[in-house]
Amino acid sequence: VSNGCGSTRGCMILPNGCHLVNKGASCTTSVIWERTSTGVRFEFAADITRMNMGSTTHWSALGISTNEIMDLDTVLECVIGPNGTGAFRMSWNDKTKNEVLVSTPSGFMTNTSVSRDEGRLVCAATWNHAARLQGDATFLFKVYDLSNASSQYHLLLARGYADPLTSAKGIHDITDSEFFPWISGSPASFCSSCPYSNLSATAHQSVPPRKLK
Repeated sequence: VSNGCGSTRGCMILPNGCHLVNKGASCTTSVIWERTSTGVRFEFAADITRMNMGSTTHWSALGISTNEIMDLDTVLECVIGPNGTGAFRMSWNDKTKNEVLVSTPSGFMTNTSVSRDEGRLVCAATWNHAARLQGDATFLFKVYDLSNASSQYHLLLARGYADPLTSAKGIHDITDSEFFPWISGSPASFCSSCPYSNLSATAHQSVPPRKLK
């Protein structure tokens, strides 16, 4: 997973340095991104085997934020049930709630994938810059323009349980451990000519109430 981090692809692999020990067995969270001809390919993974939760339906989410606060964030998320059936979708965080974006334009997120792999929930999709512009005004406000070379964003990674019937997300994992949400201390850019970043060293965990320090 760590091959080419910061040079041929971007990454945030956590806890920092986990990939150097025991073939990465202690890594609990990761995000990898690579440029494509139409946008950016994101893959994010979360260990769901040791969460202190009673549900077998889980979610993982990658937040894209202009700051280090969980407030106004574009979110890529996936949910998977005990039978392996998964769903990938977009949502929006404000300071009080998370809202699934049902008006996502056709062709915006393509080649989506949701699976379990060695105890991790692995989610992937290709973000297509041009297709984003087909969204309505509300969508364009809630889904940031990653094609802009002058824009930089922090990445937030969280996981939790979901309702087995509706796939609605519950609260993120609140275990006082490496499973608590992570956010990059440094921002990254995702345009077609932007350099890749390795955000692992600056990443840190959040603390209540929603302020990520």
